[in-house]
Amino acid sequence: MKSLSPSLIFIFIFFLFIGSQAQIPQVSFNPILGNDGISLGKINSITQDPQSYIWFSDQDNGIIIRYDGSRMTSYKNDPKNQNSLGGDYPEHLFADSTGIIWIGFYGTGLDRFDPESGTFTHFRHNKNDPFSLSNDSVTSVLMDQLGNIWVGTYGGLDLLDQKAGTFTHYTQSESDPASLSCNKIRAIYEDHQGTLWIGTGNPFKNNTNGGLNRFNRKTGKFTRFMNDPKDSQSIINNKVRAIFEDSRGNFWIGVAGTDGLLTMNRVKGTFIRHPYDPQKPDQLSRPPVTYGDKSDHITFITEDGLGAIWIGTYSQGILKYEPTKQTLRRFYDENKPSGLKDKSGWCAYVSKDGVIWMSTQEKNLYRVDPYENIIPHFKAPPVNCFYEDSTSTLWIGTVEQGILSKNLRSGIIHQYKNDPLDKTSLSFNNVSQLIKDPGGDFWVGMWGGGVNRMNKNTKKFTRFMHDPKNSQSLISDNVVTVYLDRESNLWVGTTDGCDVLDIKTGQFRHYVNNPKDTSSISKKGTTSFLEDTRNNFWIGTWNGGGIQLLDRHTGKFKHYLVDKNIYVIFEDSKAVIWVGTTSGIFQYDLTSDKFKLLNENTVGFQIPNAWGIVSDHMDNIWFASSLGIIKLNQSRDKITIYGKKNGVNGKNLYHQTGYKSTDGHLFFGDSEGFFSFLPEQINYYPVPPSISLNAFWINGKSIKPTAGGLLQESILKAKKIQLHHNQNVFSFDISTIDYGNPENSKIVYRLLNYDREWNTVGSDGKAAYYNVPPGKYTFQAKAINSNNGIWTEKSLDLSISPPFWKTWVAYCLYGLILIATIFGVDRFQRRRLLETERERTRDRELAQAKEIEKAYTELKATQAQLIQSEKMA
Repeated sequence: MKSLSPSLIFIFIFFLFIGSQAQIPQVSFNPILGNDGISLGKINSITQDPQSYIWFSDQDNGIIIRYDGSRMTSYKNDPKNQNSLGGDYPEHLFADSTGIIWIGFYGTGLDRFDPESGTFTHFRHNKNDPFSLSNDSVTSVLMDQLGNIWVGTYGGLDLLDQKAGTFTHYTQSESDPASLSCNKIRAIYEDHQGTLWIGTGNPFKNNTNGGLNRFNRKTGKFTRFMNDPKDSQSIINNKVRAIFEDSRGNFWIGVAGTDGLLTMNRVKGTFIRHPYDPQKPDQLSRPPVTYGDKSDHITFITEDGLGAIWIGTYSQGILKYEPTKQTLRRFYDENKPSGLKDKSGWCAYVSKDGVIWMSTQEKNLYRVDPYENIIPHFKAPPVNCFYEDSTSTLWIGTVEQGILSKNLRSGIIHQYKNDPLDKTSLSFNNVSQLIKDPGGDFWVGMWGGGVNRMNKNTKKFTRFMHDPKNSQSLISDNVVTVYLDRESNLWVGTTDGCDVLDIKTGQFRHYVNNPKDTSSISKKGTTSFLEDTRNNFWIGTWNGGGIQLLDRHTGKFKHYLVDKNIYVIFEDSKAVIWVGTTSGIFQYDLTSDKFKLLNENTVGFQIPNAWGIVSDHMDNIWFASSLGIIKLNQSRDKITIYGKKNGVNGKNLYHQTGYKSTDGHLFFGDSEGFFSFLPEQINYYPVPPSISLNAFWINGKSIKPTAGGLLQESILKAKKIQLHHNQNVFSFDISTIDYGNPENSKIVYRLLNYDREWNTVGSDGKAAYYNVPPGKYTFQAKAINSNNGIWTEKSLDLSISPPFWKTWVAYCLYGLILIATIFGVDRFQRRRLLETERERTRDRELAQAKEIEKAYTELKATQAQLIQSEKMA
C-alpha cells in the first residue's frame, strides 16, 4: 500500500463531495443561427403561435421569420405587392390564440398576418380618420382573455374592433389624472386576474415622462403609478419596459436606472425595491448602472419552465434568479462555448415547452433549455469499475493507477499499486473488475495481471496468474471480469476462455470451446456472468459467441444470440434479463425462451450498442452506449438519451461500466475519469414534441385551401381529404417541433390499410405516395424525441374514390346490362327455338300433305287401273 500522490488527492477531493453536494444545474446559451438562406440580424421581438412555431422579427433585415427548430421561412416587404409585409422595421410580434400574427412596425403601423391564407391586412394612421390607428410606431400588441386586441403605440393605447377595423383611443390628457400617464407605450400586460397594465416612457429619452398604468375596464380610466422622490415605496423610475406576474403570484416591474428591479403589492399600490449590495452580489437585485449610461434599463422579466426568473438588462447582461434557493446568477460577456458572449439582453420569450428564447443588442439569438442536464464528470485517471463495501468505503479500479479507495466516514484515502519489488502488491495496475467475497476479502481482475486476492486485514495481495506449466492455473492473465456466485465460486472471464476457481485448492476449471461438441461454450473470449433469481447461470462471450446458459450439473451449454458480441448481462427488479451487445440491447422473453431486440417499435429509437447496464432506486435502467448514457423508464417503453449536449461522449465510456452506490449515486467510468450523479436530481423534460402537416401536394402541385375546393381549410386543421382516382400521387410535408432537443427528434408515418410498416421521414420532411389504389385510408404520423421518449401522434382520414367505371353505380349498371343482355338473349333464343319448331311443324305438315297427296294420287291411279281392268274384262 502506498500513500496517495498529490494528483490523486486532488481527484479524491472532488470525489469527497459527490454524494453530499447537489448537482449544480448548468445553463447553456445555445446560439440560433440563420439557415435556409436566411441570416439573422438583431431580433427585437419573439412569439409563438398555436401550432408551436416560433416567430422572430428581424430589425436589421426588415423581415419576420417562422422557425420550427430546424427550418426557417421569412416574410419581407415588397413595395410592388400589397399582400406582403407592411414595412421594413418590424418592432413587435404577437401571435393570438387563433393563429393570427400581429406585427407592429416602427413608422409603418400594424399588420395582421394570416399564415394559413398568406394574407396581410394593413392598419395605418390616417390623420383624417379619427378611428384609424393613433400612431404608426407600434411597440406592443396583446390579445386579452376576452379576445380583445390592444395596441400600444407612440401615440397612446388603442383597442381594435376587428370586425369594423376601427380603433378606440386611450391617450394622455394633462387635465385628466385618470387618463394614461404617457403616450409612449412600451409594454402591455394582462395579469392572472385579467387586469391590464400599461408600461410607458422611453428609456432612451432624458426626461421623466412615463409611468405604470392600471386600466379599469368598466370606467375606461387609468390609475397611475409614478415616481415620488419622497416615497421609497413608489416606483423608482417612470420608464417602464418590463411587467410580469410569475407562477407564484409575484408581480415584477422592470424600469430604467439603478435598482430598477421591483416587485409590486398590487393591493396597496406599493413597490419593493431590490437594491444592489456589492457584498452580496447573489441576492435579488440588478447590477449597478455604469456611470454615464443613461439608457440602461430592465428590458424583460420572464419565468422558465422550472420556475426560474430571468431578467434582461440593456447594458449589464442577463440575470437568473432561483426563488426556491433565493440565489441570483449573472451572465455577462462569458468566454466559454456555452456562455453568454454578450453584455445585454434585449427581449425574451418562453415557449410552451418552458424553453426560453433571448436576443441581445449584440445581434445574437439564444435558446436556453432549463431542462438541459449536464451530467457531472470528474477528471481522473481512466476508470474501469467501482465497488462500495459495507464499511462505506468506495473502491475505484483504474486503468493506470491501480486501486483507489476512500472511506466515506473517516475520509481516509488509500492507493494500491503494483510494486515490482513486492510480490504481495497488486500484480498489475490495469484493474478491470472489483468484488468482495462474504469473508471480506477483495478479488481483483486485471488486464494483464490475472486475478489477485486482497486480504482484508493485511491488505496484502495473493496472485493467481497463468502458468504455462500448470494446466489448472488461470487460462489467461487478460481478465475481463470476475464474478462470485451464491456458492462463493469465483468465475473469471478472460480473453482465452471461462474459468471457475476452487478457492480452497486455488485450482481453476476451464470451459473452452470444443468444435466437435455443440454443447460446449461457443467461443473462448468471456466477458460477463450472471446468476439470475431462477438460479440460471448466464455467460456472455465475444467473437460472435453470443450468450450461453450453463447447466452447472452437466457442464453443458445452451446457446443464444449466436453471432453477437456480448458486453454485459443484467437482471432487473422484475427478474427480466437484459443483454448489452455490439448490435443493440436484448431482452429475454421467458415464455418463448428467446431474446428480443429493444428497437424502434418499442422505444422509438434504435440503440446501436450497450456496454454497461445498471438500475437506479426508482427501477429505471441505465445503459452505457456509444450514444451516451441512456435511461429506460420503469414501464420500459420510453428512453432518454444523455449524449454530447449533456457532456457525455459515449465512445469514451468503458466496457461493463455502471454502478449504483448505497445512497443512489450512479457511476460510469470513462477514459477521462468518471460520471457520478443522482438520477432524481436530473431535470425531467415533460413536454412531448408537437407534429404538424404543413403542406399537401397532388401530382407535385401544392394544394391550397379554397371555398368548394379539395381543402376547405388549412392542412394543419384538416381532418379528412377526399381524392379522385387520378389524384393518387400525393405527398405531405411534415415537421416536428421540439425546441428542447431539435437535433434528436424523429418522425415516422404510415398510410393505414396500405403500408405494412412505419416509414421514417427524410431530411426533406416529405411523406410521398405513388399510385395508391382507390380505398379508405388513414394517414398517421408520430413524432418522438430523445429527451423523454414521449410520442405525439396526428392522423388524417384519406379516401381515394375509384373511377366511375369502378364505382358501385357503374357495377349496378353493369349488372343491369348483364341481366338485360341475358334476358334479351334468352328471349331471342326462345323466339328462335319457337320459329325453328314452327318451321319443323310446317315441314312435317307439308311432308304429311305430300304423303297424303301421293297416297291419293296412287289411290286414284289404282282405282283408274281397276276401272280399266273391269272394262277390259
